[in-house]
Amino acid sequence: MQRPELDTPLWRYAVKLYRHDIVRTSCLQLQEDVGADANQLLMAAWLATSRRIWQPPQCQLAQRSVAHWRETVVLPLRQLRRQLQAWPLTAELRDNVLAAEIQAEQWQLAKLFTLQESWHLQELPSVSECWKLNAHTYSQMFEHNSEAVTSLWGQLDMWPVEAPLDESHGASS
Repeated sequence: MQRPELDTPLWRYAVKLYRHDIVRTSCLQLQEDVGADANQLLMAAWLATSRRIWQPPQCQLAQRSVAHWRETVVLPLRQLRRQLQAWPLTAELRDNVLAAEIQAEQWQLAKLFTLQESWHLQELPSVSECWKLNAHTYSQMFEHNSEAVTSLWGQLDMWPVEAPLDESHGASS
């Protein structure tokens, strides 16, 4: 496997967006409640900032392309980090595992960034409309079996996706 470029525009955007409490909270809740992938939600937001929408086939391809990495690397690191919380004397080890988990997520975002470079996505004039469509497309991959989960997906409307970007997306349109 060739080492991908890790410091992508998608990574930098994801880090900035994730700093917002509403983004972090809804990502964590959706991960816990329905198994959503925060990285794919962040990618959906990033695509919207360039007024691009993904269709279900691209969303599903993104899911499939990172599923093995997520299941065998990201999620086990997350599980280990959480298990270490029960051991107060392991703070340094837990911090190291957290750093590894974040780096694994950066690898996942690099894979997603590379994947989207070959996509020819439809463009719309409104960032907010693109964000709503991208979030909806991603949410359709999960069952909405409760009002609470539906409400969680509704929180995505409050994400500050229209934040100005100071760099190119590096995508081919």
